[in-house]
Amino acid sequence: MSSTQSFLSDPFTVLIMSLVLVLSGLLLSLICVALIRADLQARKWPTAQGKITASTTEREATGYDSQHHMGHAWVPEIRYAYEVGGTQFHGKRIGNGVYSSSWPGSAKRVALRYRSGTAVTVHYNPADPGDAVLNTFTLSNVVGLVISLMVVAAGLVLLGFCFHLL
Repeated sequence: MSSTQSFLSDPFTVLIMSLVLVLSGLLLSLICVALIRADLQARKWPTAQGKITASTTEREATGYDSQHHMGHAWVPEIRYAYEVGGTQFHGKRIGNGVYSSSWPGSAKRVALRYRSGTAVTVHYNPADPGDAVLNTFTLSNVVGLVISLMVVAAGLVLLGFCFHLL
């Protein structure tokens, strides 16, 4: 009997794995929904014209993997200035989501979109004008939601299989 067959024949193991999938998928779904809601809220914020003051990419350490190799992520570092009610503000938040990547090309693509000196529309929080974003739609939030719902579905299928074993 293969290890896969023995794994799938133990109802307790299948139950634990299915619950882990469902609960982790639901948690990730909640996070993604909160980020999507933040994007939708930011779309309603007033806007101000701003200017990109710095645009670079940074390589940041993410921690060690199981072979003790340091992992890295590439992060676009965008800084911008804008004015609200005669007061100058500086921001660095691109949007409500994840903009880092293990592939440097993704971060560079964002940095090229927001080149230094470029005029931009800044969405700022009317209750706190220092809280601002450039982007009010983050694809990674939607992709994360779809993937997390797929994880929940896989967990539910596995849970159904578990009850079939009983």
